[in-house]
Amino acid sequence: MSDETWRTGRCWLCDAPDIPIAWLGPVHSATFGAAPLHACAPCVDRLEQRICDHHARADQAA
Repeated sequence: MSDETWRTGRCWLCDAPDIPIAWLGPVHSATFGAAPLHACAPCVDRLEQRICDHHARADQAA
């Protein structure tokens, strides 16, 4: 992540408070509707790796 606007807040994924976070997009709840998802750099890195792993598995299955 390089061009995102970072601000100080709580990471929605690891719950760390008062750290730099970036908006990743909306998340949706069947009960409560949409909310903005914010995450810190380490959590964004973990998500990026999971996405990479997902696509690698999909490519192997094809």
